[in-house]
Amino acid sequence: MTFDLKHIKNPATGWDVQVMIQAEKGEKITHIEVTIGGFQKCNENPIPAVNKWNRSFTQQGQYPGDNTVKVTATNDKTEDFSAEDTWS
Repeated sequence: MTFDLKHIKNPATGWDVQVMIQAEKGEKITHIEVTIGGFQKCNENPIPAVNKWNRSFTQQGQYPGDNTVKVTATNDKTEDFSAEDTWS
């Protein structure tokens, strides 16, 4: 599984967080969990399972402040993969 996590300062307040997940060839994404700053923002089971998933979360976290996004994706073999991004 390949993860791409990005954070961009939102002009209004907080941060915009972009989460992109790409399954490896021959596997599918069956479950996604996203937590930002300790709060669950997504707990999703795509039906049917997907090869690629992306979502934007706007005005998240704190500016200034320490922020973390944690992502866990499960494939069709019930293997979990995780990624984390932390910024201030």
